[in-house]
Amino acid sequence: MTCLPQAWGTEWYHDVLASQGYEENRLTGSETPLARPTDDGGTVHVGNFPDGAAADRVGIFATADAPLTGFLRASIGARWSHFRNQANVGSEFGGLVENASSDLTGQLGLVAAPGQRWRIAARVAQGFRAPNLYDLTRTGPVPGGVALPNPDARPEESLSGEVSVRYAANDAAVDVTAYYTRVTDFIDRVPGAFQGDTLFNGERVFQGQNVGTARIRGVEAEAMQSLGPIRLHAGLQYTYGEQTPASGVEEPMSKIPPFEGFATLSWALPSHPILLEYVFRWATAQGRLGVRDLGDPRIPEGGTPGYTVHGVRISADVTQGLALAAGVENVFDELYRSHASGVDAAGRHVWVGANWMFAVD
Repeated sequence: MTCLPQAWGTEWYHDVLASQGYEENRLTGSETPLARPTDDGGTVHVGNFPDGAAADRVGIFATADAPLTGFLRASIGARWSHFRNQANVGSEFGGLVENASSDLTGQLGLVAAPGQRWRIAARVAQGFRAPNLYDLTRTGPVPGGVALPNPDARPEESLSGEVSVRYAANDAAVDVTAYYTRVTDFIDRVPGAFQGDTLFNGERVFQGQNVGTARIRGVEAEAMQSLGPIRLHAGLQYTYGEQTPASGVEEPMSKIPPFEGFATLSWALPSHPILLEYVFRWATAQGRLGVRDLGDPRIPEGGTPGYTVHGVRISADVTQGLALAAGVENVFDELYRSHASGVDAAGRHVWVGANWMFAVD
């Protein structure tokens, strides 16, 4: 058995954030830039985040696979990641906030092919999420007090397992995947202490700290069936999440999507390069809310209602390389929103599009 790297590489990202905010006088319309004094006698502009905040990310990765038997293959992968965040939040909130973290993660998978059309796969993988600028530099009022920076937040780590079964033929296909993920050192906003005090300007201090665990499990499935020029494609997704915060009392995890899915019925006109499609999307109501969901203005009181949305589309290949398409979405003008999005989706609307592909010598 040989197991040689099939893919390897490295990456580096450097991001600099520009952010500004203004306080508006509603009577006069005048705007005053929001700024904070810094330890060097200057100021830093602030919007949602401090102006000039920077983030660096470095990664090195490699993957490989090898046959174990005639129908069984193994795959393995590893990745080293390093993250560094830096922002000046102003002298009142602690000045320069710096945070760096690194981790080595890996994954191991097995793929079995008991028949020409069948694939069965299993995978175990580690995960790593470094604290981001929101976790590290969040300042401002929150329910019950004020959120303040915590430069000492540590990465969240996870362990996931999944099993999938796939069947693929010329006129039909099915793909079902079940997964489970456990997150440790989950970052949650909890009462904390800033510069040795639990109060800041008389208000209770809250910070993002590594205090919880979370568990997410779910199923995703898709199927396709072709009957001559007619093709049916459908899918669904179910997710269930729970977390144990610092209180030790188990509760629903925040912003877990509802049971949802889609179906597409398409008809390719015989002897014409024209495709007609009917698209149906649906979601059940999501009333299983986490504690933070209850005070989230993006989520309606009692949860997000379910919905069904219909659409029709037509596309055609006009000439070689040129395709035109048009459609009507949300045919029945349904009022709905995706869970936790905070924005109602578009009502009934019409769209047109063109796709032109050409070769350049």
